[in-house]
Amino acid sequence: MTLYSLNPKNLDELFENKNFLVLNSHLSETKQNELLVRVQDFFKENKEFDSPVILVPTSGTQSFYLKLVLLKIQALLNSAKCVGSFFNFSRNENWLLTLPLFHVGGLGIVARAYEFQQNVFHLDKWSLSLFYETLYKNNIHLTSLVPTQIFDIVNQKLKAPKHLRLVFVGGGSLSESLFVAAKSLDWPIVKTFGMTETASMVATSDQTDDSYSGLPGCQFKISKENNLMIQCDSLFSGYLSEQGSDKKFIFTPPKIVNNFWISEDLAESKEGLFFLKGREKDLIKIKGELVNLFSLRSLLLQEMEAQQVRVEMTIISIPDLRNENKLVLIISQESLNPFLESSSALNNFVSEKIIPRIQEFNKKLLPFEQIKLYFIIDFIPRTDLGKIKYSELCSLKNMEVINENRKPILE
Repeated sequence: MTLYSLNPKNLDELFENKNFLVLNSHLSETKQNELLVRVQDFFKENKEFDSPVILVPTSGTQSFYLKLVLLKIQALLNSAKCVGSFFNFSRNENWLLTLPLFHVGGLGIVARAYEFQQNVFHLDKWSLSLFYETLYKNNIHLTSLVPTQIFDIVNQKLKAPKHLRLVFVGGGSLSESLFVAAKSLDWPIVKTFGMTETASMVATSDQTDDSYSGLPGCQFKISKENNLMIQCDSLFSGYLSEQGSDKKFIFTPPKIVNNFWISEDLAESKEGLFFLKGREKDLIKIKGELVNLFSLRSLLLQEMEAQQVRVEMTIISIPDLRNENKLVLIISQESLNPFLESSSALNNFVSEKIIPRIQEFNKKLLPFEQIKLYFIIDFIPRTDLGKIKYSELCSLKNMEVINENRKPILE
């Protein structure tokens, strides 16, 4: 199997019976070439894989061990047909691509444009002013954004152009306040749920909560362990992961039971909809009680938005011998800097402006859910789509630093 590196210059070759490896453009050319050779070596030793395929990294794996999702090109096209048919795509409609091509969201747009003979205009990097100008200049009908980009739009109170037909929003949870605010500015938002493993979106929502309905041909079940199970014709074929000290690539097939893939997402089902409840790794125990970090983070975001606190923060857990785990509030100093007259004012600002709000937030929680510690970090690591890199934030090195330097949130 010959494997090619995908970049904007050879996008036209994506659907020409070739195999591609997609890598983060921020990686050095040397690193990209080295990975390309090592993945190619894997396929030389394992000739049973069908082609053509595309290998796409999962979110947050680029700084440590690389984990690639193996997708058949046909899966990408199947997803494109499903989305385009449901939303009545027309020939020669114009897309504005704001998502990176090393993410399935960007690849999905390219596949839809190919399948429905549509035009794609690229935005090389996110700039709100350039984005807004391009919407008008090129008569854009369709685009995909992530919640951080919606935040920028709402923050500037920009009205949507009348010719803009659909704005797909995925890549993370869109808060109720942002969703409502964007709708009030006439942005035709469709919330989406999908992942690299499903070659883009498989469900959509027009509700303010985290409820979704499946696209045609996509079926969902809930396992006994509350995992979301998915069946569709755009499912991935497996993972290719670096493992061990030599980072040798190992193939792992998808976990399929009765033709349904068992995902790591937790969900509930009600009246034909499924409600997202976080991921397996978001469930921890404190003093024997189950705590859902996904729910806590969502509540914290809502609380801070309601109080108009424009400081970036999140919640993680650290191991604790007595209580199993402890919750720590992580605060981004980078987001605090605009409010500080000097670096020496940092601790006073946190004590006077942030901690009292967290104490009020704690009163709404059960005792074992309350946040008792905080830690100020230079910046909260994020992916190119704005998702927090919890794998990096909670790395062993960071955990040791946080554990040694955490501060108490006084009652």
